[in-house]
Amino acid sequence: TLKAGSNEKAIALRNPMGEQQAVLRTSLLPGLKKVLQHNLQQGATSIRLFELGKVFQKSASAHEEEKFSLALIASGAAVPTSWQSHSQRSLDLYDLKGMIDRLVPGKINYQSWEEPLPSGMSLMLSVFCDADCVGYVGLLHPSAARELMLTGQEHPVAVAELDVATLQG
Repeated sequence: TLKAGSNEKAIALRNPMGEQQAVLRTSLLPGLKKVLQHNLQQGATSIRLFELGKVFQKSASAHEEEKFSLALIASGAAVPTSWQSHSQRSLDLYDLKGMIDRLVPGKINYQSWEEPLPSGMSLMLSVFCDADCVGYVGLLHPSAARELMLTGQEHPVAVAELDVATLQG
């Protein structure tokens, strides 16, 4: 299963190019958070992003694992404002769950997060495909979301990360 923010499972490089590249990435979300922040600074108001890529972790048996991961991040208005709709509902956890449900129709279910919440998260759910845990979906803690929202926006930030191989299985 994927662990949110699992730095203890990071794989260190022998000859890194610099301190920023000392370990292989264990999650795609840090990169997506930077992209979200950049888009907000450029004036975007409703953002839905994803990344599909490799992550690397040490397994319980100390073997190095390479996995394909799908990360999602969403924030801002759920629907664009127009003269017809004046309500400004923010994107939330249910919007992100709907996106995940469309990936594998009829096979996804959610359970409460069993471990202590990682730093920066306020709510998390485990995502299951059939009986296999494929990742998590959650909301950033409001203080962590405000750090990204330098533009003064006050929208929640919903995030998810899923193991693609288990999701396809």
